[in-house]
Parts: sequence; structure tokens; C-alpha cells
Amino acid sequence: MQLIIDGNNLIGFSHISLNDNSARQQLIDLLLVYQDFNKVEITLVFDGQPRESDIYRSGKIRVLFPEYGESADDKIQEILKSSLSLRGAKLITSDKELAEFAISRGVKTKTSRAFYKLLKKTVLNNKKKEDYGSQVNLSLNNMEIDRWLKIFEEN
Repeated sequence: MQLIIDGNNLIGFSHISLNDNSARQQLIDLLLVYQDFNKVEITLVFDGQPRESDIYRSGKIRVLFPEYGESADDKIQEILKSSLSLRGAKLITSDKELAEFAISRGVKTKTSRAFYKLLKKTVLNNKKKEDYGSQVNLSLNNMEIDRWLKIFEEN
């Protein structure tokens, strides 16, 4: 599945402040966790331009910005118009006009508020797994090591 995300719109429905200089990277970090659990392609479109100091650690997420004088909505519409394969694509935005445009192109939509709830749930589940993993003792004692060595030496 492919997700096309209206970045600033999603941040507006999250716990992240648009005034925070690291807001974009914070969102990317959350989406990377989501992507690991859901195996989706993500195209993230932000309004404005990247700052010279911005170097996004985006992993497998495609991060785009509109041309000077355009908006993220313009860029998303351009993506929706030019993409040949939008089957299974979903647009994440709470912008009604943009959602209507996507639907007219055969693309499903989800509101930023609904997607953020899902995103938060995924990240919390990952945190619980990490916490659990750190509590499990994975070390072997000498007797166990000797037993495993004997098993593998026999084969």
C-alpha cells in the first residue's frame, strides 16, 4: 500500500507543535516506526521549503516539498494527477477539497485525526515490545553453551 501524507496537516492533529524546529523530523520518526510495522510506501509532503539546516533522516520515506510559490496541496494534486499506479493508495489529510480531489482520482482517504490515532497506537505498541524485550534475559550460562556446542558438533 502507498500512503501520501499531507505533512503539516498531520502535524496539526498530533502532539507535535508546528512551531518546533524539529517537528518535521519528529513526524518522520513516528512514520518510520509505523512503516516498519505496516510495510507501506510513504510519500510525505510538507508545506514551505526545507531549511538549509534540515537534513532529514527519512529512511524509506520519500519527503517532498512544493516548488516555490506552491502549497503542499498543489504538490499532492500533482502527484495524484501524474501517478499511473494509485491502486491501493491512500491520502492522509483533513483538507476536504484535497480529499475530494483524491476520491475523484480513485484514491481512498483517511483524515489526519484518524490516522494519527492509528500512528500513536502503533508507536505505543512498539514501545511496549521494546520495553518487554529489555526485560527478557537472553544470556546463556556455561552449561547451556556447552550443551549447544555439543549438539552442533554432532551434526
